[in-house]
Amino acid sequence: MMRCVKWHICGKRVGSHQKKLCWRKWRMCGECAVIYHPEAYSEGYIKKIRSIIKKQGKRKITVDKISKVLQ
Repeated sequence: MMRCVKWHICGKRVGSHQKKLCWRKWRMCGECAVIYHPEAYSEGYIKKIRSIIKKQGKRKITVDKISKVLQ
């Protein structure tokens, strides 16, 4: 099992290596990659992930950080 680099925050794991940008470049899940590297993603995708994180309610501070990037 591969774990996200920020596993202690998000708790995400995958069974095998994925060919996605977030795993290839930074070894992060999609949510963490958008938070720490928003410049690599489109504005629409950032908004989508932001709403997912808001619904989970785990990371209030990081949602605020994403909001600042979008402004």
